[in-house]
Amino acid sequence: MSLRHSLGPLPDSSLADIHNLQQLTSQQVSRLCNIIFVFLKEQKEQDFQPQIDDFARDNGISLGPLKSIVKSTFLILNDALKRNVSAEQLRADLIGLGLDEEKASYFEHQWGTDLSLLSWMAAERTLLINQLVDMEWKFGVTAASSETDKSGSIFLQLKMMIRRGSVTEPVYVELTLPQFYSFLHEIERAKNSLECFS
Repeated sequence: MSLRHSLGPLPDSSLADIHNLQQLTSQQVSRLCNIIFVFLKEQKEQDFQPQIDDFARDNGISLGPLKSIVKSTFLILNDALKRNVSAEQLRADLIGLGLDEEKASYFEHQWGTDLSLLSWMAAERTLLINQLVDMEWKFGVTAASSETDKSGSIFLQLKMMIRRGSVTEPVYVELTLPQFYSFLHEIERAKNSLECFS
């Protein structure tokens, strides 16, 4: 299943989870939404699990279905974050998935409030995990090949030095010219996105 604005595929079980989320009262959805966004901002799993347990106990909800609802919600929010979906677009997606307007508005409000922080945290996490230290490239032309259509084609060989934690390792990539231009476009988009946070 694809969301209207983020266009990301979702497992079929997510539709059932959103249906189950719709069955909760507005007050329960508001509280659950708050718990989810606090976790997204603070990333403290030791605090999150007891809150989910308390929520389930306080509201007489089975823990299994509640965890499934939370997992699907994280999936939707993560996809929305990757695709830079606005608060209004997220609300429209949630309504399209079966959540009523009032309940979707809780997520819209939290998303609108926290989007810049969540985007910054995601960019920081990505940079800390895989830091590009150095890059070398070579252009080449295929002189001969067993496939006649490949002769004379231009390619690019990249050697990227990536630091993962305390280890630096080379990553080798060979790209055709169209792939290179697509890669260059994505790098420029990433650079522009990071400049927005500076």
